[in-house]
Amino acid sequence: GANVILTIDSSGSMFAKDVPPTRLAAAQEAVRRFLDKLPDRYRVGVVTFSSEAQVVAPLTRDRQVVRDAINYLYPGRGTAIGDALARSVELARGGTVPETGAEVPAQEAPLNDDPEGPFTGILMLSDGAQTAGILQPFEGAQRAKSAGIPVYTVVLGTPDGTVTFDRYGASRTIP
Repeated sequence: GANVILTIDSSGSMFAKDVPPTRLAAAQEAVRRFLDKLPDRYRVGVVTFSSEAQVVAPLTRDRQVVRDAINYLYPGRGTAIGDALARSVELARGGTVPETGAEVPAQEAPLNDDPEGPFTGILMLSDGAQTAGILQPFEGAQRAKSAGIPVYTVVLGTPDGTVTFDRYGASRTIP
């Protein structure tokens, strides 16, 4: 079937308020609207990332599972873009069937090599540059390219956006 992997930045900077009410809340609302319009034939999975990338919703046609995963995102440290892309490719190529928990074998051939066949794409929402992780963004993008999976990016934020962290009695503002 057709697949969309939502890859969402949940680093601390996503709580900047230059995109009201916060960048993350704006991204969550955009994803909800996207899900409302996405045809039922698409399975959707969610990968979230800060210092590491993790699957928070397996590939499923159950939109409520995806909505629940989106609603419960929380801030982390760092932005591991390359690792998030690689994890998204892994989710697209294999994973589990949510209804049964059965493993789906990884596919070795590119996913989008048949123009008439099912489509798989990664939709990445992020506000920043890589600050954590093992793979660089280009390396993660190369994995997607090798798998035949296009990556569509949505950049969140404004040039003057900042986020302030209050920890241990000290305040730190980061652009």
